[in-house]
Amino acid sequence: MEPTKLGKLYMIPVPLGENDPAEVLAPTVRATIARIDDYIVENEKTARRFIKSIYPEKVQSSLRLSCLNKHTQPEELQAMLAPCLQGKDTGIMSESGCPGVADPGAILVKMAHEKGIQVVPLVGPSSILLALMASGMNGQSFAFNGYLPIDKAEKQSALKFYERLAAEKNQSQIFIETPYRNHKLLDDLTQTLQPNTLLCIAADITLASEFIKTQRVADWKKSKIDIDKRPAIFIIHKDETFGRSREGWQQKSFFGQASEPKKYCREQPDPQGHAIKKPAQRQALFLYFGIAVGNNTGSFISGKIAHITFDRRTVLVMALFLAITIQETFHGTRSAQMSCG
Repeated sequence: MEPTKLGKLYMIPVPLGENDPAEVLAPTVRATIARIDDYIVENEKTARRFIKSIYPEKVQSSLRLSCLNKHTQPEELQAMLAPCLQGKDTGIMSESGCPGVADPGAILVKMAHEKGIQVVPLVGPSSILLALMASGMNGQSFAFNGYLPIDKAEKQSALKFYERLAAEKNQSQIFIETPYRNHKLLDDLTQTLQPNTLLCIAADITLASEFIKTQRVADWKKSKIDIDKRPAIFIIHKDETFGRSREGWQQKSFFGQASEPKKYCREQPDPQGHAIKKPAQRQALFLYFGIAVGNNTGSFISGKIAHITFDRRTVLVMALFLAITIQETFHGTRSAQMSCG
């Protein structure tokens, strides 16, 4: 007798608020819910309401729901994966957003991997990533820190630690808070962090009342916003160039590596001292090179990557190419004139 084929554990996202599921969820979510009857949820009442909203045809009496929340006992976890072990696909969903992220479902996902059960994440909204996307902060290095300590002294100590981490590692630091404590957290942030530290507040993400704004702590002290009882994400980062004109400052490289801000007028030799030092010279070389190959490459490069430093060999090769191209163009023009004369 062949062993029973294991069912899959589907990570089912849920909208972040009372909006139409079709606006924020991929079609595969509805198709998956249509064929699955076994679910692991945080709250049975809200889970049934969501399932009905996305797939009204589902017979509610056919649903088998297990609750996973802060009241769940460790000995109850094994039974929740029983349908998968019996060959039935099972869905796991949070109260909102993506399950398994800042969510008790992570422990079951770990157990599923241990038992050889395939875990399938479905596409849906994550307030953490959406807030980071819209913040303008570092999206290549970031940390989600969950909830800060409730005790005021411990919270201030944690904020100073994360602020220092953001500066030392060029890393965005992300927090969440219970909605009714949002204003208290905002007060703590503005009182504890340095005035030039960046703070992004993203509330009611994907909803009609969505609010997302990034500015310095000093500016937040002068701002009045109402985020009471609204789900919100808080992100802090250190960026001394925020608010300054981009012109005149070297930005991050195309490959995402941070570089020290340098004025374009500063000489930038390579370690061997063989580089073209004046950025204006590099811009001119790129511009002429672009003209020689007959397209807009020069104007693009001269404006976008003029801070790149080249060694002598690269410069000589480009100069040689330019000289050959000009010579060929000159001879071609003379030949054409002679034939027409």
